[in-house]
Formats: sequence, structure tokens, C-alpha cells
Amino acid sequence: MDPEELVMRGLNQSVAHVDFIVGSSELNVDSETMDGRRVPILHAGKWVLAGESSNS
Repeated sequence: MDPEELVMRGLNQSVAHVDFIVGSSELNVDSETMDGRRVPILHAGKWVLAGESSNS
């Protein structure tokens, strides 16, 4: 893909990268897709994103 196509597809061009840890048994985190669907990432402090795994 050329650079313009990468940008059109949502390529992250950030020069900074920050990792952080979140968690609590009371924490729920969802992501919202471009079409408006909500995708659970953390539920009750546990990783639930389908197809992914956690090292905790």
C-alpha cells in the first residue's frame, strides 16, 4: 500500500507509544467501532477481547 492508502485505512502515525496498566474488579472497558458497535475489552477487570490473551 502506498502512504496515502495506509492513512485512508487508519494507520497509526504516532511517534509516541505509551503502555499503561488498568484494572479493578469494578472496571469495564469497551471500544466503539467505526460502525457504532461496542466491543468489550475488559470486564470486571479481566481481559475479554475475543481472540486475544493476557499474560496476567
